Amino acid sequence: MGRKTWALFVLLGILATCAFLLARGLGRFDDSLTSKINKARLGASIVESAAGWYRLDEKVCPQDVAILISKKYLLPTHLDPWRNHYLILCPDGDGQIIAFSRGPDGVVGTEDDVYPTQDPHRR
Repeated sequence: MGRKTWALFVLLGILATCAFLLARGLGRFDDSLTSKINKARLGASIVESAAGWYRLDEKVCPQDVAILISKKYLLPTHLDPWRNHYLILCPDGDGQIIAFSRGPDGVVGTEDDVYPTQDPHRR
C-alpha cells in the first residue's frame, strides 16, 4: 500500500471519528422542552402499542404501565422524559386506548399533558 493511500485512510478515519464524536456531543445537549415533548409523544405511542397487544392477548385493557412491565410488554425503564410512568386510559368496549405523559409539571389533567398526537380526545 502506497503512502498516499495510507494517508487517505488515516484522514478518512480521523474525519469519521470527528463526525461520530460531534454527533454524540450534540445529542447530549438536545434536552430542550420541544425535544422532551417529542420524546414523550413517541414514548406514549409505544405504550399505546404495548397496551393494544396486551388487550389482544389478555382480552382486557391494562389499567396501568406496571401491568405491561410485569408481563414483559414494556421494559422497566420505559419512563417519560420527566422520569414518570406513562398513564393509560381504557375506554369501554373496543375503543382506542390512549396513553399519555403528565408532562413537565407531573400533574394529570393540565395543559402540558403530552399525548402521541396533538389531539388528546381522538377516537
